[in-house]
Amino acid sequence: MKKPQSLQKRIFTLYLLQSGFLFVLASFLIYESASDLQTFHSVSQRVKISSELIRGLIDLSLERSVSQIGLHLEAPLPETYRTLIAVQRQKGSTKIKEAVQTWREFDSLGSEKPIRKIEDILSELETYRRQVDKDIVLPKEERDADFRKQFPFVFPHALESLEAERIHLHLGTNSPKIDALLSIARLAWQIREISGRERTYWAIAVLNQRPPSPEEKERIRSFQNITKQLWNQLSILVHKDPSAFGIQTMYDNAERLHRDNYQKEMDTLAIGIETNSNIPNFESFFESTQNALTSVEALSNAASDEMLKETNKELYWHIGEIASVILFSLLSFFLGSLFMKKLKSNTIDRIMLASRSLHQLSLGNWEANIQTSQNDTEEVSKLMEVLGTFAKSLEEKHQISDKVKTSSQVIELSTEELLKVSSDQSIESDRIAASMEEVSRNVERISEMIEVNTSRFQVVKVLKETLEKELADVVSSLSTTQNQFTSLSELSHASQESLHQLFSSFEKVEASSEEMSQVLELIQGISEQIHLLSLNASIEAARAGIHGRGFAVVASEVAKLATRTEESISNISVLIESNAKEIQIGRENITKVDSTMEQSHKSIDSLSDHLETLKDVIHMQIQTSRKMNENLMEFESLMHSVQEASAQEKSVVLGVTNSLHSFYESLKNAVDANNQISLEIKELAKTASRLD
Repeated sequence: MKKPQSLQKRIFTLYLLQSGFLFVLASFLIYESASDLQTFHSVSQRVKISSELIRGLIDLSLERSVSQIGLHLEAPLPETYRTLIAVQRQKGSTKIKEAVQTWREFDSLGSEKPIRKIEDILSELETYRRQVDKDIVLPKEERDADFRKQFPFVFPHALESLEAERIHLHLGTNSPKIDALLSIARLAWQIREISGRERTYWAIAVLNQRPPSPEEKERIRSFQNITKQLWNQLSILVHKDPSAFGIQTMYDNAERLHRDNYQKEMDTLAIGIETNSNIPNFESFFESTQNALTSVEALSNAASDEMLKETNKELYWHIGEIASVILFSLLSFFLGSLFMKKLKSNTIDRIMLASRSLHQLSLGNWEANIQTSQNDTEEVSKLMEVLGTFAKSLEEKHQISDKVKTSSQVIELSTEELLKVSSDQSIESDRIAASMEEVSRNVERISEMIEVNTSRFQVVKVLKETLEKELADVVSSLSTTQNQFTSLSELSHASQESLHQLFSSFEKVEASSEEMSQVLELIQGISEQIHLLSLNASIEAARAGIHGRGFAVVASEVAKLATRTEESISNISVLIESNAKEIQIGRENITKVDSTMEQSHKSIDSLSDHLETLKDVIHMQIQTSRKMNENLMEFESLMHSVQEASAQEKSVVLGVTNSLHSFYESLKNAVDANNQISLEIKELAKTASRLD
């Protein structure tokens, strides 16, 4: 009874090992499930943060729309809308900041770089918001015009940057439904943002009671096209499995209010503004469009809520999986305990007998006999039959092992000789391969040098063509310049001839002035004589008394005429002297101009000669360039020939190298195979020795 009790202990030990294995397996499964749970918990936090960011973006979109409308009002923005801006700004910024704080609390969500980027964007927006708050309370003419033009691009860019950082956060959840809901929330936000930007331009037109400008119309058409594309994508996602998302009602409402009613209202508004009829007031327009945009916001929020619900379901499923593994482990342990109680002592004795027989076989006693008994159960009887068959097969294998041992010794000697030959061939192959690799490297260097020279040749060729073109332009410019100098020389000659004629005219005028001076001197002399005669006549009239009184009057008038004549002659003399001086100055100036013209004429002739010489030199340069072109073409042909020869040589070397590598690999495989065969033979010999 002592040995069966020992066997029971062994079986109990085996059972404990089995239970331990089940415990380790259960622990491993629990660990894997817990890892999945932790991973999905991280994913759920990503989904939650992504949802909060989308909600914050929706609030900031409304802030952006009302702010831009306020910047284009003629009067300050009403207090109601300023309050709306402040509320949406506070809500959006708070949600985004809370999402960033949650992001920081989970280290597994990634680096700090996206967080810093989001905070920088919010800080930048604060700068623009201060300008908005200042401008919307001022009259239009006192606002910053540059800021109004810049604003429509600042906020959309900031919101798109925030959306980009949110996309970086979402790396996928391995759940098609959650990913689809996240896409629906994102598309709904984009529809709301693009529609809000379109609504802003229409609102500006309504405020100003005028049609949109061509630039505004182009942006409106662009926004409408983008909105249609986004609706098509959203429709495909929602209708792929409408019942799976739980947002069908929200989608139908948003589609009715926005996709249908909103677009029709925009079309009617466009016609009314163009025809200046049925233009609504701003409050009614803003309220009706806000209802349509709110329906899209509700769709985005509903998708976010549904996404969070699905995430929680996934978390509960992972928790249930862990509980199932624990329950399975406990159930396995309980069933094993029941199995142990059903073991019978007879079965244990027979197993002990079989164990002793196997021990004798392990000591080399091939006469050990394992037989069945009438008291054996069916399972034990089958076990004893199998063990008996195993004992006979061991005896047969012992006989075979002797033969294998002898054969393995012979094969081992042959294998060692083959390994020595293979080793020598491997060393020689390594040397040949090294030489071919060196040749291949040299060919590669030659090819690289040829490619470098070819590229340099192409550069030289381009420079040569550029030089020829520049020289042709220079020749054309020189010809034009030479023609201009020829014309200038002819004009200079004509001017010089005119100066000579003018100089001759001055000489004639000077001669005439001298003649006039002589005539004036003659007249002055006559005037003096007349004056003397009038004086004598006056004396004679005084002597005649009363009878000479009439003659005295005539003499007095003649004296006056002589006096006036002398004064006129004096004035004319002054003028003639002044003219003579001016004529002399003109003659001197003409002489100087003539000298200058003569020097200019010589300089023009000299410059024309130099231009002609330069033109000849450039023609020689063009001829030289053409000869160089012929040499370059010949050089290019030679380079192509060398390149083709190098390519062929490279191809041949690569072929030889590949062949050597193939031979080397084959030889290496053969050596490895021989080594493996040798090892197998040695193991076979050892096995045969153990069988003895």
